[in-house]
Amino acid sequence: MKLIDDSAVLSRAVLDVSVDGLAADDKHLAAYNEWLQALKPIAEAVDQESRELKAHVAQSDQAPPVSVELETATGTLDYVLPVSLDETLSSSEVGELLSPSGNPNRTLAKRRRQSNELLGVEISGHYRYPRFQIDALKRCIHPVVAYANSEMESSEDPWGTLDWWYTPDRILGGRPVDLVIAGELTEEAVDNTLAFGSHGMS
Repeated sequence: MKLIDDSAVLSRAVLDVSVDGLAADDKHLAAYNEWLQALKPIAEAVDQESRELKAHVAQSDQAPPVSVELETATGTLDYVLPVSLDETLSSSEVGELLSPSGNPNRTLAKRRRQSNELLGVEISGHYRYPRFQIDALKRCIHPVVAYANSEMESSEDPWGTLDWWYTPDRILGGRPVDLVIAGELTEEAVDNTLAFGSHGMS
């Protein structure tokens, strides 16, 4: 990645050089001007390739999507998680964040999940909890998140609740998860979207 960045810096330096002040009768400066103009197309190509390569590297660094098989009323559904595992927490991590002492407490996550305060989905035999639900500074679940999870009975329909959080809603004007992160989701907004929309994967 450093080599990509260095080539981008070099190409931009060439592209940004100004030669407007060169004296027309100075042979050396005129020759430099011609050389610089000839070099600019190459610098532009390097700059473009650097940006494309950086985008490719960033994309390849992302974790591949995780899918699970869900049994629904209409049969088996191959469901692709709308969130990467890097954006979720384990039971121990949740317990550590929510514990006043900061010590890992796996049962704390389980209790909050079973009480519909905290959404957790089971993947490969272990529960994962979307990170956005927790206010790490206050060591608590965002109140509006706990409210929404409770209204949807997240422990009974965790996959439907997960889908609701990450699906754009026309009433909210975006995804509920993004509104939580921005601090803009309210209980009233949750009530409105649940009343006029639908959720669930049963």
